[in-house]
Amino acid sequence: MKNKTVLITGATSGIWESLVYKYIQEWYSVVATWRNINKLIELSKKFTKKEFIYLKCDLTLDHDIWSLIEFLKDQHIIIDILINNAWLGIFKSFMKTSKKEINTMLHTNLLWHLFLTKAILELNQVRNICFVSSLAWKVGFADLSVYSATKFAIEWFCDALREELRGSNIKVTIIRPWIVDTNFFDNTAFIDYANQIRHKMQTSNLVAGSIYGAIKKWYSEYTIGKDRYFLILQKILPKCMHRIILKLFIN
Repeated sequence: MKNKTVLITGATSGIWESLVYKYIQEWYSVVATWRNINKLIELSKKFTKKEFIYLKCDLTLDHDIWSLIEFLKDQHIIIDILINNAWLGIFKSFMKTSKKEINTMLHTNLLWHLFLTKAILELNQVRNICFVSSLAWKVGFADLSVYSATKFAIEWFCDALREELRGSNIKVTIIRPWIVDTNFFDNTAFIDYANQIRHKMQTSNLVAGSIYGAIKKWYSEYTIGKDRYFLILQKILPKCMHRIILKLFIN
């Protein structure tokens, strides 16, 4: 029986590098994309060419996604699992965020996930499509207004797509990690914030294992860690829990 193949966008850092290791350990082949080719090359040295296939893909550039699809066709690569992970967070108030930055976040965090998903579905191969969300879809954080908006949109797109694909044997999964210790917080804009919450962060390996398990079990949605309890309580006491969640993140 042939190895199954998983396509992971934004696969060279934090959770997603850990997830690459996890899938390869489980005898999958991984197709990894990222905008930094040097990081992909460095990661590729740890695996065989059959285990790890990489391609530079900047999701802010229109032509890159079509180059990815053509690459998959030319190499006769069948994608069994698509993990839409690539995202961008700019930590600024809405009024200080430029139109260019807004456009970049909308393309990276939302539009290209939709375009890539549509293109992969048209290949008529995939059996599981995974989207990565966060607590930001449910609670709007100051200075992350556009980022939160993109996560909210992904959540509802995922729900709608799941309904459209009902009965097709294609599973749509939404994953919501808790705050994770990754290079997302290495940006200078996050330094003070990251130092305040570092002790509350989950490790990349822990989150990667949870994501692998949720996809393997064909969950429709999976919230990792404390998020699940906050989301349940917020349905019951929305205004109160909104304040509590914000307090936990900034204190």
